Amino acid sequence: MGRCFAVAKLGEYFVRRSWAFNDVFHQFTPNQRNLGRNISFVRKYVVQGGLNDGKNALQVGLLFNSDIVFIEESPDPEITSHGFRMLVSVEETFQAMFSQGLSEIVPGQLLANPQAISSLDYSDVELKAAIIGVGGVWSFVSRNVSAPTPIANHKWAMPAAEFEAFKVLALQRLSTLPGSTQASSYIAFNGGDDYINFSGGNNAAGFMDWSKDWALGITLVG
Repeated sequence: MGRCFAVAKLGEYFVRRSWAFNDVFHQFTPNQRNLGRNISFVRKYVVQGGLNDGKNALQVGLLFNSDIVFIEESPDPEITSHGFRMLVSVEETFQAMFSQGLSEIVPGQLLANPQAISSLDYSDVELKAAIIGVGGVWSFVSRNVSAPTPIANHKWAMPAAEFEAFKVLALQRLSTLPGSTQASSYIAFNGGDDYINFSGGNNAAGFMDWSKDWALGITLVG
């Protein structure tokens, strides 16, 4: 039970970080801000082929708008006019998104917003994270690779020997579960029975005397 509680609390920590992330706007460039709750993921990568071959890039997945792709310090107006935007430092922006509340899924490459995930399906060889709305599904599969490798849009091959550890950590960072079940026995203060009558000769008089200083302590046994 202790381990399950710890896992639940760890998941709650990451989800609570995302709550703070969702409530504010995030500055990507001097002229570009995006609301946290609209951001589903941030991916850092190096462009392979095309006009921007070899350049650092940052993809920002949005729930209610088209994704944005930033190219690091692209000086060519023709490139930016085709839908790409300039960014001074991809690495610094990526780290800023992590420090501001997104959860790291693939170290140094992929961050995700737990509040943008609608469901998680997983087995011993695959983890699927569905994004709210029409954002699609991220898939992470166990494969014979030496490092996390993107193999298709929203699909990653993960090292087989490390997949279980990856899956457990990803579940912790993307979701939280109730930490415990409330017992059927409880004490209810209803305004009429506003005191606790202790057995063993203890005097309960003045226990809820609001004119005096008092404290309530709870000891859990078992």
